[in-house]
Amino acid sequence: MKARPHGRAATRRARQGGTPLPPRSPRQRDVGRLMPNFETSQKTKVWRLSTAKHLKKWLPHKSKLRHRLETCRKGRRCASGACPTCRRQVRRWFVGQALDMLEEIGARMPHLLTTPIFAVTIIDRQDQRPQGELHTFEMIAMIRRIRKLFERAGLGPVVILGGVDFSFNIDDTGLDRWDPHWCPHLHLVVIGATRKALKKALAPHFIADRTVKRPLYIKEVKGTGADFVRKSSYCLKNVFNKIPRFIGAATGKEHNKKYSLIREPAAELASYLDLYQLTDRLFLRNIRRHGWRLVLTLKPDTQVMSG
Repeated sequence: MKARPHGRAATRRARQGGTPLPPRSPRQRDVGRLMPNFETSQKTKVWRLSTAKHLKKWLPHKSKLRHRLETCRKGRRCASGACPTCRRQVRRWFVGQALDMLEEIGARMPHLLTTPIFAVTIIDRQDQRPQGELHTFEMIAMIRRIRKLFERAGLGPVVILGGVDFSFNIDDTGLDRWDPHWCPHLHLVVIGATRKALKKALAPHFIADRTVKRPLYIKEVKGTGADFVRKSSYCLKNVFNKIPRFIGAATGKEHNKKYSLIREPAAELASYLDLYQLTDRLFLRNIRRHGWRLVLTLKPDTQVMSG
């Protein structure tokens, strides 16, 4: 089943003169100022035009998408999920809202901050797709499935915000153990649970194999300052990677490298993301989005999940 074309309505609104993109965050919440290496608008313009070139070569029938990317400009943004410039604006909004959410939790429910905040990466093997078959992946269904898993695992009363990431994985060891494939996965920031509770609840559901050596990665966020900004911004990455796995000549062990996605895979992913609205990559738990505002839905007496 093909993914639903969420992005077409947003694109249509943009063409009619509207700009369905979030407003800028206040200066003190602007990740563009808080992170010195945050991508600039000029850099995303280069990525956007590069994506258009990949589409022209590898998916020439996607001429409308290519035209939208080429003509996206200030005051008349294309609002396509395939556009790095528009994704940058949503990413800036998301980090600003995450900082607002953290401040609200500190004021209303400070007991949720008595345990560390964790950055969690989840990779589920069932979401992998062969090259050329990414259109069969249902991103919204994946988000709903993992959200329900948190609830059923007893991790319902935690605050989670994050997003879906994509990588294109290749076996470059020379052993030909698996074919190149897409690996959708989640990057999350979890507030209100211990590491023990997270591992106990999630580890049994995500099993390693030769394509996924580490399906669950939990790392403590260092405080509520710069590291929180970095981890939350990583949840909505704007650059997607090709990841070849190789065997190191010196160590004889397997390693991964990361390269920016180019050529045919870049065109396939752009075509896929254009089917979705810019906010469809969001993963929210005990948070609701009302327009361009994230609202905490937990009650003040919610307890920390200790496991």
